[in-house]
Amino acid sequence: SNAYLKRSQVRRFEIGVGEKFIDLDLESVFNDSKKDFALMDGDEVTVFPNIVVRRRLVEAKGDGIKRPGIYEYRPGMTVKDLIGQAEGLKEYVYLERADLVRTEENFSKRLTTFSLKDLYKEESPGHYVYTGKDEKNFELKELDQINIYSSYEMKGKEKHVTVEGQVKEPGTYILPENMTLYDLIFSRGGFQDENFKKGAYLELAHVFRKIPGELEERIYTFNLGKLLEGDPEENMSLEDSDRVMIYSYETLETKPYVTIEGLIKRPGTYELAENMTLEDLILLAGGLRPDAYKVEAVIARTHPGVEEGQRKVATIVVPIVSDFAIIPDEDKTPLGTYDRIVIRNLPEWEPAPVVSVSGQVKYPGSYSLEVKEERISSIARRVGGFKKEAYPEGATLFRRKDIIEMSRERQQQREKICNSDSRGYFGKNPLEALGAKILI
Repeated sequence: SNAYLKRSQVRRFEIGVGEKFIDLDLESVFNDSKKDFALMDGDEVTVFPNIVVRRRLVEAKGDGIKRPGIYEYRPGMTVKDLIGQAEGLKEYVYLERADLVRTEENFSKRLTTFSLKDLYKEESPGHYVYTGKDEKNFELKELDQINIYSSYEMKGKEKHVTVEGQVKEPGTYILPENMTLYDLIFSRGGFQDENFKKGAYLELAHVFRKIPGELEERIYTFNLGKLLEGDPEENMSLEDSDRVMIYSYETLETKPYVTIEGLIKRPGTYELAENMTLEDLILLAGGLRPDAYKVEAVIARTHPGVEEGQRKVATIVVPIVSDFAIIPDEDKTPLGTYDRIVIRNLPEWEPAPVVSVSGQVKYPGSYSLEVKEERISSIARRVGGFKKEAYPEGATLFRRKDIIEMSRERQQQREKICNSDSRGYFGKNPLEALGAKILI
């Protein structure tokens, strides 16, 4: 075919390093299995054509720019012009490094790094303005691509813990290595102040922990008073995203409460009324959502007589009856103080996939997929077609964090997108994903 096998490239992204390109000779790989190349998760392999299919394009990419996509190249266009067309920089952009990927005449790609600090300065938190250094604002060439990173991509997300409730310094904090529950409470609780300490409920506090693969959080209970006295049985190591809740004496002594969350219309914490039942609480919280599992609920219950050192609350599963009005009182589920109820989702239920179409189309907006395998051509008809100002060559499909390029030659673009056979280019079921966005 028209593929050039002597030279291809693998694009690889590494946290803290950025993008890098690795040259491959596919002809040698095909002829000798010993020269095979091991790919890593996220790698992109480019096989170059023998002829130029398109040229008058430039591209802005990355999580640090507001509107990544493909744009028409104009003579004299600069990196500032392209960033402006892409609606500017995001508030968490990484200014220390950006990449320019330039396609040479022989289809090879050359990577050049540059600093956005030479072009932009932070005028106010999250708002960036041009520095006026025109000598740093270099011109682009056809097929140039600039990659602008976010600070999360380059630095990675730091582990954190949260402390809430009756503490002097509630908030979310970076989690140092080997940090314990006592360390967090001692540094942020303010319980060295005896008067402040009197306002805290010392007999009971909670640690909420997210467990991979589980819908519900795991709850650990501890005795705050004993923890502050240095009891090692009450202490524990903290993990990423742990949430520590310290209750006030007034809240737990005078106003018993229950919490309901999950697939409920008004999740939250409610005062526990005398003889309140699960059915009463569900009605008080607005009722179940349509996607709720209406057969059973999960109750995490802390017993008053919990043994010393035991941190995990008991979990029970109770039935739900759809028509609460006809349930005899003796068949209803009574609730206890501190009960935490979780309404789970309906098994195998999925919301209707929605795609968002924006840009130069007649009727931009969100559209629910009418069938599971709806094609882009169908969506193109439903939005009423393109406006006169549309640039079809730069149309882009965003699917989660993957970007699928939809470029075609100008004279064929409208026909390709609106043609029912266009699925062959985008692959099977191109829109079968929550949150897909089409940008024209």
